[in-house]
Amino acid sequence: MSPLPRHSPALTAYLNLLGERQGRTSVARATEVSRWAGDIAEELSWSPLKRERLRGAALLFALQGSLSGSDSSRALEEIELLAGVLDDEQTEWVRFGHERWGGGGLEGLAGAQIPDGARVIALADTWVTLLGRDDGTGNVAIAVCWRDAGYILWPDAVRALTRLRTRA
Repeated sequence: MSPLPRHSPALTAYLNLLGERQGRTSVARATEVSRWAGDIAEELSWSPLKRERLRGAALLFALQGSLSGSDSSRALEEIELLAGVLDDEQTEWVRFGHERWGGGGLEGLAGAQIPDGARVIALADTWVTLLGRDDGTGNVAIAVCWRDAGYILWPDAVRALTRLRTRA
């Protein structure tokens, strides 16, 4: 797995605040989401800089997601706070990370309308959640990802994740 990204001082401070609110379990989970997002992006041939930016956004996505829970208005308030911490593209990745490839997410985007980083974050977040419920092999988790590819998850990212697992 790739190392965690270096963050700007503002992002580091915000991550520390969220981490204090959420505790070690949420921080550990967010770290895994960040790592998997970076690894999937690398498999998709993203540049090192874009991967690092994605890892920062994914970390924040996972932390703010655990903070906001199912309250979509609270989630949108948290995303607005990110404007001064993340750049515009990263903010979009976090904002649209709950969109579904086939439509039906919070913002109503689908397919190629969803920013690429948000698509990868969605898969990484789903993958970490599924691994926590898996039998330890990852076989059940990858089967669920393939079931949801094209409906909820970006098929290209699921293919990249499958290649990563094959090499591991």
